[in-house]
Amino acid sequence: MNNKVEEIIDNLIKFSKTKLINPVAFLAALNLLLKGKKIFTRHELDVEYKKTVEKMKKITKSELNIGGRFHADTYPDRMASKYEAFEILGGDKICLPNFILELKKAELKKIVDLVISKIIDAQKIKLGNILLIDTEEKRLNIAKNQDNFVDFLKKELQRSANSFEITCFAILRP
Repeated sequence: MNNKVEEIIDNLIKFSKTKLINPVAFLAALNLLLKGKKIFTRHELDVEYKKTVEKMKKITKSELNIGGRFHADTYPDRMASKYEAFEILGGDKICLPNFILELKKAELKKIVDLVISKIIDAQKIKLGNILLIDTEEKRLNIAKNQDNFVDFLKKELQRSANSFEITCFAILRP
């Protein structure tokens, strides 16, 4: 596996604040390449991004932290300049870096699997124990003992600002 590819993936994930938008967009671009599209438009990337978000939601069985509004007019430029994940060709055309374009299909599939795996791992870390209360049934079950529930909430809310947002969402979600 190319170290530069792993560095790109790790940075895309590392610098994702709440939603994993950039890693999913990179995965979408890899999917386009696997479909034979070496050069794609911002619109094509946006369409593939939405499909990839839905696929990742099915894989992770959760909507939390996956996706978000992808701004095809600006995100690819930032991903090119800050992370070297894309090359902007001008006039609405984008491609992945040459060292990725030159890889064989089998190697690309390994990279896709790696990105998916790293997205799953990042989501698990960001979510912490939130999946213990992601359904009404689970919330009611854990809330049976008030002290345990309050202790659970304190620990999750202290873990990070991201946990605060997600915990509140999980509790308030109908």
